[in-house]
Amino acid sequence: MVAATDEDTYPPASILIVDDNAANLTALTAVLDSLGQRVVKASSGEEALRRVMDEEFAVILIDVKMPGMDGFQTVSLMREHPKSRNTPTVFLSAYQQDVVAARKGYAVGAIDYIIKPFDPDLLRAKVEALVLLYRLGKELEKRAAIIHQKEMEAARAQAEAARAEEANRLKDKYIGILGHDLRNPLSAISNSAHLLLRAADLPERHRKTAHRILRASDRMGNMIRDVLDFTRGHLGGGIPVEPTDGDLADICNRVVDETKAVHPEREIVFDARGDLSGAWDRSRLEQVVSNLVGNAVRHGLGKIMVEAVGEEREIVLRVQNGGPPIPPSQLPTIFEPFKRADTPRGSEGLGLGLYIVREIVRAHGGTIQVRSSANEGTTFACIWERTPQAARAAV
Repeated sequence: MVAATDEDTYPPASILIVDDNAANLTALTAVLDSLGQRVVKASSGEEALRRVMDEEFAVILIDVKMPGMDGFQTVSLMREHPKSRNTPTVFLSAYQQDVVAARKGYAVGAIDYIIKPFDPDLLRAKVEALVLLYRLGKELEKRAAIIHQKEMEAARAQAEAARAEEANRLKDKYIGILGHDLRNPLSAISNSAHLLLRAADLPERHRKTAHRILRASDRMGNMIRDVLDFTRGHLGGGIPVEPTDGDLADICNRVVDETKAVHPEREIVFDARGDLSGAWDRSRLEQVVSNLVGNAVRHGLGKIMVEAVGEEREIVLRVQNGGPPIPPSQLPTIFEPFKRADTPRGSEGLGLGLYIVREIVRAHGGTIQVRSSANEGTTFACIWERTPQAARAAV
């Protein structure tokens, strides 16, 4: 069980349990009661569909074998409704070693497939971790909305000098809120998943679930980092950088190697030419390269080219990928916060990645451009002009 921390103040969550057997519903309710969340019962697939149309759930636990509409059909229809499209779903089945059914469950979007009888403590721990992620996400949305609302109020109510002072106050206040109130419970979630993984007798399917929780925690951590960077950049002062002497090729190499390890199916080629030495904040430039290459992996097709060129008067970093182009109407605002390009392959996050990339490049004295067409693919180019002394040294 995860120890209670600041997440106790976050909005409560609802858990939907679906089973045609009343005794099973009673048993599941008893297992989940100690979590202190609202448990909603449904005795058929049809009733479950009505429930998800009325409210949003943090987790759905559903039996596979039910008369009429079975669990697979029910979850497939749930995925078509906005309120339940992304809800974590766990199948419960009494059929042992049914690999075909398990694959079918994962194919319709479940995050786990658990065989009855199950370990009540393990199931409760899994559901608790998923509920914490859901509540944390809701709190993050609320905090982001507060930041935006306060910024707009300050802009309308005060003159430019007073607005700048208010923005700095809000920046410090909400950076503290996000850093403390959100990172602490996220750490509790990650620690719980690590505890599960340390269990020597943990079944492989449960180990996979713990890994999924860790990956979700990493994504949430990245979202929190992006909101913090947005707050710093948008409410005053810009994103801080601490440049030291370094080589852009080393930075790119590290990010490209890490991305290849995570996505071995993608061809990523890095080419470095010329003098790439300069004053770089290494961690921030790794963030730039990681965001651009990550976008190419998610939205692009075919080979991804990463190119760093040190020329006489400038240093240029390009990331190019094939695939569907960014619509021309979206190019003028693609670097603005909360803007995301519509692509057939979807999108993750808050739409802050390219905004943060632009702000980091600007903090290093550079600019960023984008070109996108059906013939040439999409290319992001970061350009830094050399100082006169650096330009002479590069010749």
